[in-house]
Amino acid sequence: MSAVRSPVVMPEDHWPAVARLAALLATEKARVVAPNGESLALPEPVCGLFRDALALLGAGRGVALCPYDAQLTTRQAAVLLNVSRQYLVRLLDNRRIPYEVVGTHRRIRVTDAIRLKAARDRHRRRTIARMSSEHAALYE
Repeated sequence: MSAVRSPVVMPEDHWPAVARLAALLATEKARVVAPNGESLALPEPVCGLFRDALALLGAGRGVALCPYDAQLTTRQAAVLLNVSRQYLVRLLDNRRIPYEVVGTHRRIRVTDAIRLKAARDRHRRRTIARMSSEHAALYE
């Protein structure tokens, strides 16, 4: 399995069925039935993962799966962060994101990229809230 799979996006005509499956997993103890008829109960953490993925897919959002300790190429990390590769390289050069060098290539841990994305999102939300309150204060 590769470190990061391309996102899966469900076609719109599949959304209702996928959302229904997510709802079923929320209320029923899930079991997998193999082609030979053997049945196996899914452990709750696996059900939770399926539930979350199906809920997102059923809402028309894309889902990608990668190991928690995966390392990304600069291109993959740039896609995850929704920035250009050149901008990401500047972040790496400025030590905003830790990275490792493998051969001659930089590798970024998924967890570090997600941590930066979360911090960036929090900063954006705070900035928008501050600007909103400043704007509202102008019209009081």
